[in-house]
Amino acid sequence: MDIKSKIKILIIIPLAILSSCSNGLEEKITKNWKVYKMEKVINGYNQVSIDVNSKMSYNFLPKNKIQMITQMGNKMKGTWLIEDSIISIYVKEEKKQLNIIELTDDKLTLVSGEFKFFLEK
Repeated sequence: MDIKSKIKILIIIPLAILSSCSNGLEEKITKNWKVYKMEKVINGYNQVSIDVNSKMSYNFLPKNKIQMITQMGNKMKGTWLIEDSIISIYVKEEKKQLNIIELTDDKLTLVSGEFKFFLEK
């Protein structure tokens, strides 16, 4: 095997691994998540519970589409993208980034700024 072939293999294998990990994460997130709890961090460490609109949800759909019901009860549609452990949501030319703190088959915990969102399937 010549040096060019070895270099190609060294480049292709890590890219394939990264792609498959990202696809697995996308598949795990692609479902309708209901927000059951919200917290706001005050002064960097005090967590205060916030009343949640019982209809608040993030419905991550295939082909990176999303349908949401906000805390105010507004229905919104947009797109989403995941990179590493950050979900970016794009709605009406606005971008919102949410860090994934926990992800299981039926629980998802996200943080955006001073807010922490607890979601369930």
